[in-house]
Parts: sequence; structure tokens; C-alpha cells
Amino acid sequence: MAAAICGQAKESDTQLLITTHSIECLRAFLDGSAAAGSSFAVQHLALTGGKLVARRLDAGTVGGLLRTGVDVREFDLYA
Repeated sequence: MAAAICGQAKESDTQLLITTHSIECLRAFLDGSAAAGSSFAVQHLALTGGKLVARRLDAGTVGGLLRTGVDVREFDLYA
């Protein structure tokens, strides 16, 4: 389903913004965007000491982290 959504978004030149806590959803859209030939990035948000910090992780970084067992949902523990 993620591949179909990504393919349709690419075809219609539309940007998707998806929020999730699901690692399965993240993996599905990472793979779906690759299948569609579109770009993919994760914006990791963390609230630290009352300050919101956003970090952009591109598809290569996300894929590499997932392959090594790092849960990108907890990226602030590693950064």
C-alpha cells in the first residue's frame, strides 16, 4: 500500500507528510518511496530542556541505521 501511495504521489507531483510512531510504517514508506523512485526523509523531533530540536535524516541514513539495529524513533539517544 505504501508503494502505491508513493507511486501516486510521484505521478501527481505531490509531497506526502506522514506522522507515525510505527517502525513498520516507516519501513514501508522507505521501501515504497524507493520503489516509486521518489525521495524520502525522516524529521526526528525531540523536546530537550524545553527546546524542540529537529533533525533531518535522508533515506540512506535511515536505511543504514535500520540495518544496524538502530531505532530511528529514538535517534536522540544516539545523537
